[in-house]
Amino acid sequence: MNFCPIPHTTRDQVWVGVGVFTGVCVAQAVRALLSNRIVAEQPNVLLAPSLTGRGPVMCTASPQRVFKLAVKRDCDAFAAAGRIESSLDKADGFIHLSDSSSPPKVASLFFKGSEDLYLIEIDTTKLKGPTQWIVGKMGDETPSKSITHAASTTVHYLIADGCVHVYGAPVVWSAVAREPCHVPLGPDGVHQMPAWL
Repeated sequence: MNFCPIPHTTRDQVWVGVGVFTGVCVAQAVRALLSNRIVAEQPNVLLAPSLTGRGPVMCTASPQRVFKLAVKRDCDAFAAAGRIESSLDKADGFIHLSDSSSPPKVASLFFKGSEDLYLIEIDTTKLKGPTQWIVGKMGDETPSKSITHAASTTVHYLIADGCVHVYGAPVVWSAVAREPCHVPLGPDGVHQMPAWL
């Protein structure tokens, strides 16, 4: 009796091909169903661009806290309006936020010497859902309208740079996790971030 796993007849080769093809089709269908179901059930699933070019794939959980640096005047305006949106955000068409790694860099680049700088902590679970997170890198094109319209809120997370760009629904003031924290200038002219960041 021949126990060699390599199919020798044409009929056996055809059946192996049919089996492999069916397995691939079933696996892709299950992956698509699971991705859609998980995104719907867990609004803060993080998506990464697919290496196959067939759309984003799940990779990890999104950060629960993101941050906005703003001067006192802007903080007060955000609170009064009930939403976080600076003039830069309006001009660019998305809300500029940061993960926990980049507020020091943002402060040094855009708020150098500012004595009335505040750090606003935002709870991402309070973003208007469903929320889709898409992983990218600096220099990527902005997500297309077909992607941003797939959910109430789309977050383009430029992970290596710590940039978080929010499209779609507004970032409401009620998503702020704690009172904005004053970020004083140190004697060296560098902003002193809070220990909890």
